[in-house]
Amino acid sequence: MTFLFDSWEHFIGTYDEVSKQQPAWLDPTLPKQEKIEDPRLADFGKLIKEQHLSVSAAAVKVGVSTTTGVRWAKVLGIKFVSRSQILKPVFLDSVRALLKSGAKKEEIRQRTGISAVSLDRLISSEPNLRLTWVNARMELDRARNREKFLSVTAANTGVPFNRIRRIAGNGYQWLYRHDRQWLVEHLPAIWRDSK
Repeated sequence: MTFLFDSWEHFIGTYDEVSKQQPAWLDPTLPKQEKIEDPRLADFGKLIKEQHLSVSAAAVKVGVSTTTGVRWAKVLGIKFVSRSQILKPVFLDSVRALLKSGAKKEEIRQRTGISAVSLDRLISSEPNLRLTWVNARMELDRARNREKFLSVTAANTGVPFNRIRRIAGNGYQWLYRHDRQWLVEHLPAIWRDSK
């Protein structure tokens, strides 16, 4: 404020002047507009109460999602039994097998159709499975980055190493952070100078 105004009085005067010029739409005392109720809500309630449809069936009939139907049922005070999806053991076994193989989450979701939430819940609820998956991912990343690095160095023989390190996707950074011993064994000339 001291940068913008010469004195405290100058600031207060400007503040008072501007606050009097405030547009009406900024006035917090304006009455709030009433929320417009969806006309389908009444039909939804009737379908459940009179025709004894389930929440999801009534939601489909009025053209809304089941999630909206659940919310509307709560608003209307309609009691219902939540039908959480139970995953079948055969399905879970295929998801577990993919996790043990080190597949990425996206790939698992695409191949099995499991939701992201269910997959995360499965991983967090089974610590041994999570550890196996993390280790499998690490092994796949290690093999991929070693292969990248060896192919980049083989394709660039005679090129100074600091230029090789600047080649995009060379795998060096990952190997430096996670597999430095392998780098020491495969590039001893680099490490001799830094010791």
